[in-house]
Amino acid sequence: MASLWTELKRRNVIRVALVYAFASWLLIQVADIMFESFGTPDWVMKTFIGFLGLGFPIAVIVAWAFEITPEGLKKEKDVDRSKSTTNETGRKLDYGIIAILAAALIYFMFTHEWGAEDEDSATADKSVAVLPFVNMSADPENEFFSDGLSETLLHMLAQVQGLRVAARTSSFAFKGENKDVREIGRELGVSTVLEGSVQKVGEQLRITAQLVDTEDGSHLWSRSFDRNREDVFALQDEIAVEVVRALKGALFEAEETERLTRRRTDNVEAWQAYLLGIREMPKRSIPALEGAKRQFERAITLDPEFAAAYVGLYDAYALLNEYGSLSRAEVDANEWLLATALLLDPELGEAYASLGLRFSNRDIEPFIFERAFRKAIALAPSYASAYQWYGNALRDRTYRYEEILALHRKAREIDPLSEVININVAFSLFFAGHFDEAISEYEQIIERFPDYPFARWGLGFTYWSGSKDLVRATRELHKYLEMDPQAMRYGSSLCEIYLDLDAPDAAQKCLDRLVEIAPDHWVLDNLRNQIALYLGQPATSIDLSRATLGAIGAARYVRAEFFARDWEGAREHYAQRWPQLFESDPPEAIPNVLLDTLRAAYVLMQMGDEDRGRKLAQDVLEMIERHGQFLAVNREDVIAHAMLGNTDAALAALREIPATGNRYRWWMMRHDPVYDSLRDTPEFQAVIDELAADAARQRAELEAEGLMTVPGA
Repeated sequence: MASLWTELKRRNVIRVALVYAFASWLLIQVADIMFESFGTPDWVMKTFIGFLGLGFPIAVIVAWAFEITPEGLKKEKDVDRSKSTTNETGRKLDYGIIAILAAALIYFMFTHEWGAEDEDSATADKSVAVLPFVNMSADPENEFFSDGLSETLLHMLAQVQGLRVAARTSSFAFKGENKDVREIGRELGVSTVLEGSVQKVGEQLRITAQLVDTEDGSHLWSRSFDRNREDVFALQDEIAVEVVRALKGALFEAEETERLTRRRTDNVEAWQAYLLGIREMPKRSIPALEGAKRQFERAITLDPEFAAAYVGLYDAYALLNEYGSLSRAEVDANEWLLATALLLDPELGEAYASLGLRFSNRDIEPFIFERAFRKAIALAPSYASAYQWYGNALRDRTYRYEEILALHRKAREIDPLSEVININVAFSLFFAGHFDEAISEYEQIIERFPDYPFARWGLGFTYWSGSKDLVRATRELHKYLEMDPQAMRYGSSLCEIYLDLDAPDAAQKCLDRLVEIAPDHWVLDNLRNQIALYLGQPATSIDLSRATLGAIGAARYVRAEFFARDWEGAREHYAQRWPQLFESDPPEAIPNVLLDTLRAAYVLMQMGDEDRGRKLAQDVLEMIERHGQFLAVNREDVIAHAMLGNTDAALAALREIPATGNRYRWWMMRHDPVYDSLRDTPEFQAVIDELAADAARQRAELEAEGLMTVPGA
């Protein structure tokens, strides 16, 4: 069976089936609207659906038996495996899947109303935390059952509009602790707590549940249930409905029962595997994410129609790319998981959140990913990750920092004890220009979660990018790698900061250590590229970038060509990466990529398009004036003034750098062409000498502490 599944994926049968199924579904939705508008007879719609149905097995058979080659369609058995183009075809189908998902989302935009919660429900103080039910049985193995019951109730209640449900990460933090519910209510910010116990004797269950007011500790509702273990799903439905009725009282509507009790799977083992996967995801360590992936795969094997398990599996792939060694291509190859989830359950909020995250990582118009996140929040108002990822997506693309902070704080309101969400609050504070508040947040996170390594990275990055204190930044990044030696993407920050300390040998040794961990990880090519640029070897950097363009992206390639002063090559790849800089009229600078905007403008000016280049440089200056407190402003004012011929203003800003500017990649000033007009001035050389002397001073301090070598080297 496993070999058949592998072959189906290799021949792109799964992708073809999904593209056909989703495209057919979308065509049926559109046809339904069109045919009704034109008064078309019912038989036309039935015939249309029938033809689409007949086409499905034909598409699957063709995908299995044939392969598209440069010479045309050939039988699969006649194609040399060494020359097979199934991988290229698979990538095209992946683009097809995501395009159809985008089209489906646009369809929903114009045919469904969803977005913000009802004002009354959003402001009502209806909130609950589901604590782990206590296992009263002698058998400790029943602990898993009692936890699973609590988690299931939590998932069910989280679907209720106007009810805020504390996330599992936070509510389960109190497992085994005998804390007063009033104290728990204060820590989680909820008005009620659902708690209980489970006693199992043979196949018989006795479950006691009570809803407690966290203001005064009084019982709002309580009941005992005696059931057979086989009736567990019906029992969960009964408890959930009664809890919501107790919370909402006269506001409880009968139709809410259907949504509340809608089961994600009828397979108990599949549900248990899914819950095990969900438990591992917040840890964000490689072993935990790999374990989650296995559990989601098991859930799908046990119940192939379990939509939420497909979303969980996709999220595991995405996070393994973010934190581990999985390539972006491997994540893209599994986009079919999201398509499958939405085909199985078009009302699954978690699927839209993951879809929004995926859209935000592509060059797709912002309104599409924003609508996906809003749909997710409307369908799953207590799903903290939807708010978290929405904020992250906006942070990467806009300067809407107050809105971003509000989204991350809303996520923390739902899941106040989540390490990841607390990190995102701190990160957004930093990007919004609140440096001291961000540092304070990180220190509180480290105090509260001392074993959570990523908080160390966040604190180190904040010192590195927001101040000139490379010593404190290096200490934290070093601790991060000590705590998580397998970290690659974020662990590479230590190698980069060694370059900022003018220590290329230490950076190379750090790179060599990471090669031992994961020799094929894309971050290694990025580091090799940066070391080559530091050494003033743009030709070497170009060769590295050409060899790994797919892995590290056109941004690295274009930077190398830019430093080599290959204007035609740089223009070609800048236009591929950010076409709006070259095609829009008038051109507009891109938020959060101001430095690359200026480099693209410089290329335009070098190639004779003076007006467009100057317009972009002027845009950057205006953005700096409006958003000067943000991280994105990092020596760009010097460059923009120099490009516009404002030499005195450029030199004035340049002289401020040693005293006030951060040290993030300052060494690029030595070779970056955008500084050419200032390079021969005494002021420029004096600043470079001062920055180098400061790097040497801080390097000596770190050498004395033994921190100029990577942990484990």
